[in-house]
Amino acid sequence: MTLTREQVLELLRAKVSYGTKIKDLAAEFEVSAAFMSSVLAGKKTPNGQMLASIGVRRIEVFEMIDQEGS
Repeated sequence: MTLTREQVLELLRAKVSYGTKIKDLAAEFEVSAAFMSSVLAGKKTPNGQMLASIGVRRIEVFEMIDQEGS
């Protein structure tokens, strides 16, 4: 199942809303609280450990664009 960036962020944010503090979550992922806050705000990209904790993996996709007249 493909997820949008926003859906991934909502899954991570849910970890905070269930009683875990941002600083505790940051410690779990061995990052600073500032970095964790930036991830949750959508300003930084979640790392692999964060994604694994919510059962998600990141893949990169390239698609061919339709170029008219070529």
